Amino acid sequence: MTAEPAPPLLRPTLMVTLFAAALHAANFVIQILIARLFGAGAAVDAFVAANTLPQYIVTVLIGTLPVVFIPVLTSWAEDSARVAGGVILIFGGATTVCALAGIALAPQLIRLATPGLPAPTQQLAVRMAAILWPSIIASALVSLVTGLSHVRRQFTWPAAVPVIGTFLNVLLLVILSPRLGIMSAAVAATANLAIQAALILPLAKEPLSRIAPRPWAHPGVREVLALLWPLVLSGFLIRAPLVVERYLASNMPPGSIAHVAYASRITILVSFLLSTGIATVTFPRLAENVANASYEMLGANFAAAIRSMWVVAAPATAAGILFARPLVETFLQHGQFTARDTDGVAMLLRVYLLAVAGSIGMITGRTLYALKAMRLLAAVGAIEGLLYVVYTRLLVERIGVIGVAWGFVIYLLASVTWQIAVIRRRIQWPGASATAIALAKTAVAATLAAIAAAALASLVHRGWLQLAIGCAIVPAAYFPALSLINAADARALRAALRRLV
Repeated sequence: MTAEPAPPLLRPTLMVTLFAAALHAANFVIQILIARLFGAGAAVDAFVAANTLPQYIVTVLIGTLPVVFIPVLTSWAEDSARVAGGVILIFGGATTVCALAGIALAPQLIRLATPGLPAPTQQLAVRMAAILWPSIIASALVSLVTGLSHVRRQFTWPAAVPVIGTFLNVLLLVILSPRLGIMSAAVAATANLAIQAALILPLAKEPLSRIAPRPWAHPGVREVLALLWPLVLSGFLIRAPLVVERYLASNMPPGSIAHVAYASRITILVSFLLSTGIATVTFPRLAENVANASYEMLGANFAAAIRSMWVVAAPATAAGILFARPLVETFLQHGQFTARDTDGVAMLLRVYLLAVAGSIGMITGRTLYALKAMRLLAAVGAIEGLLYVVYTRLLVERIGVIGVAWGFVIYLLASVTWQIAVIRRRIQWPGASATAIALAKTAVAATLAAIAAAALASLVHRGWLQLAIGCAIVPAAYFPALSLINAADARALRAALRRLV
């Protein structure tokens, strides 16, 4: 990598990544528990349906709030507490109203989002929705306070809080499931976010104590709202895959929603694990580069971030695709989760994992947010969302449920492609070609390593043993291949590992 992140970023990146690893490990344990306890049938279909719209609202807010909040707070450094307090108050109230509306209209919303579910499954989903809707209030508060902390270069506790909440989720699921059944998943999920909000709110003590009588009148708060509203409106189209996947799957045989949810959830866990650390720590620096008009440094930091992320994401993607079935069989095929469920989830997972390359979008999107290109993101994102609905429905009609996965992959990779093109044009990025070549070389090295591992794993038949061989051989083959094909990134990777040791 010609320009890697400055050494001071290494420690916070490592801490955020370690906590992200713990968080996603805990989330994966939740998936394992749900699979073992409830399988992939009507009960899980109901839980996924109940959680779809609350999760949709959270995804829209969390996908937009921090990326607008952080650049504005950075530019209002001297009065950031008052700006932060005003925004927290406004969005706390807005999400409370939204949660109450969601509870009151739960039957209608469930029928709208998943019309193909049988009536008993819809009724179960309505009962769980009443428990899940309040979680959006806590999600918004956690997102905003986390953004405030990042501006202050406080990364460790905000990264630790979701881990604590998610481990509580695991504990409650184990304790409550014998008595409450699938309802325990809804109770545990909401309790998870409630404890996160309680733990992180003390970091916002100063902003909350400095809220003005008319917080919306502050210029900084108005700037946040002005930048945010087009993103929130377009976000309902940009985040359409979450709802469209479940809508289309609800019209297929029972368990289809569950299969899609398991496969997409695993993909999201992998993507966020690989990109959360570097994207979180790099974003404030990108915002500073823009605030100081240091566009050459912005390009260098952007290139370093995506190359640093891709040297890890590429082998994970290649290995995941080739070892999808052993992965699902080893971790999910227990209890109520059958071999048929393993085949269905693995088939979808092989396609979904192609979207891990789109995790570069965690960095490209933040770079455009740092450049305050909110209206462009909103406009193009809305068009992307509409097109996604059209071509995914056509794909599902022609090739069945796997069309849901292909639609998501096309959507994500196309989004990253145009974002990189816009960034290159806006900052006159001189290293674009070199970065593209480096990413391609890394992908080749990762593919060769995964193929070699899969060839050796094919000599055995047990899924867990195939997976163990893959975990051992992929990194062992990847480092030499990367050194031969992409020596610059291999040297940077070794240097980063030496600093960690």
